[in-house]
Amino acid sequence: KVVVVDGSYDDAIGMVRKEAEANGWYLVSDQAWDGYETIPTDIMVGYSTIFQEVEEAVEDEMRESDVETSMDGFWGTRQGDGSGGYGEPITHVVLQAGVGGFAAAGAAWVATSSSPAWHKDCQIIIAEPSDAACILENIQAKVVSTEELKMCSGKTESLMSGLN
Repeated sequence: KVVVVDGSYDDAIGMVRKEAEANGWYLVSDQAWDGYETIPTDIMVGYSTIFQEVEEAVEDEMRESDVETSMDGFWGTRQGDGSGGYGEPITHVVLQAGVGGFAAAGAAWVATSSSPAWHKDCQIIIAEPSDAACILENIQAKVVSTEELKMCSGKTESLMSGLN
């Protein structure tokens, strides 16, 4: 069953919340709110599997290539052709913002990993549409706590059917 909600993505989530509560259904969403943090956190942990798999694939390529890896001195030494291809540490990670769970999971994985798969100065880039620049708005407002988070003020329209 598809229900079209006259409103925004947040309006649709609100409607789904009410329907789930009224019918005793389980709601599975990566968007969190007060009292609903466990499932979104579990989804973020699931997202981290993607970054673990990338890390393992790059480590495998490093072992099979001519790149010398050593954990001496934390990041060790690197010797490769500098092409940035397989077998080289990842220097940049571009993540889509969405509601933030995927970007947070990826940034946390890269920032806390001790794997040589990630360059010691790996740059994390978060991309979001200009008319739904929620993360940018919060950075510009210098938000430092979840209580201060600002809702997105843009149109947040999407080409993906069902998200508007």
